[in-house]
Amino acid sequence: MKHLFKNPLFYTTFLSLLALGLIIASYVFGWTTPTASPPAGNITLSSSQWTTSGTNIYYNGGNVGIGTSTPSYILTVELPDSGTLNKILFNGLRSANGASPVEFRFGAPNSPAATNKKNFSINNKNANLGYDFNSIQFRQQSDDWSTSIPIMSLTHGGSSVGGVAIGDYAIGTVSAPAGGLIVSGNVGIGTTTPSEKLEVAGNIKLSGSSPTYKITNVVAPTASSDVATKGYVDAASSGMKYWLILQTSASYNGNLGGYAGANNKCAAEFGEGCVMLNGSIFASAFEGGTPIVFGLSSLPSTGWWSPMYHITNYPSSGTYDFLPHKPAENMIGYWSNYNYSDCYAWTNANQGNYGATISSYGGLYSGDCSLARKIWCACPK
Repeated sequence: MKHLFKNPLFYTTFLSLLALGLIIASYVFGWTTPTASPPAGNITLSSSQWTTSGTNIYYNGGNVGIGTSTPSYILTVELPDSGTLNKILFNGLRSANGASPVEFRFGAPNSPAATNKKNFSINNKNANLGYDFNSIQFRQQSDDWSTSIPIMSLTHGGSSVGGVAIGDYAIGTVSAPAGGLIVSGNVGIGTTTPSEKLEVAGNIKLSGSSPTYKITNVVAPTASSDVATKGYVDAASSGMKYWLILQTSASYNGNLGGYAGANNKCAAEFGEGCVMLNGSIFASAFEGGTPIVFGLSSLPSTGWWSPMYHITNYPSSGTYDFLPHKPAENMIGYWSNYNYSDCYAWTNANQGNYGATISSYGGLYSGDCSLARKIWCACPK
């Protein structure tokens, strides 16, 4: 035993065991009870493929998958067929009137498209001030994303179900009718260039079991191809004796809202069936059809009428014995050297463009579209 204590190896071994014991004791006394259960399953340690750049992270080495280990696109999301796990939620916390709390942007900066016609967005737009509905808007964005134009929106309409608004109506201040569609521009069916609010290149059919389907609010016809109103047909079928020619109390320039607008002004002042005096009515009287009678003892002022032909089809100057006007009298037209066509279908009020007038003494003349004239109206009698 004495020899054991004299051996240096004994002291080296003893001191090593003592140091190891002290280390183990420090871990034992330093142990704290864990606050969470360890994760289930296996834990595999690997290096991250994401790279940090300031407060951002990015990855450009391949595709990213959520719910799939084999993503086929830059970002592939596969949702399971169960409960709330098959939903994706995007919440935007912006609360200002008219703001877009959630916006998805689709940009194409290298597109050959024209300036400010490359980018689009889909927005959940907050209610504007004074309105109580949000709208999902499809918008055309400028190239720098600073401005946008609404193209189409889905809105809450009626009491619950929403509708679709297109064009200027998609700004978020118009609630589309429940399950309906409103369009601010022209609609074409079978045509890409509609010139009216609705233009159909083809047949129109009204079907259903109800006998009440009909087309309403139609003005009296002005051409043989026009639809006739009931008042017009009743007057014609009951043996209409003549057209009574009257003149509106108000004066208008050449922009009358089109042929339909001109007819409406006559109907509003003189009753249903009254239309703007036109070449078809004149021609009928001239050819022995329904006569025309001026309801005034004399012609008080020059007024618009609608010959519905281009003046250059007739002599560029001189007189033209046109149509019967009063018994034993002729209405004489003096054709000036002007080129006009009903002030471009009564939609034009520019100086230097011309429409047809009947002068205060019965002559047929061209009139500057910028000037105010009364309208000659024909009412069936």
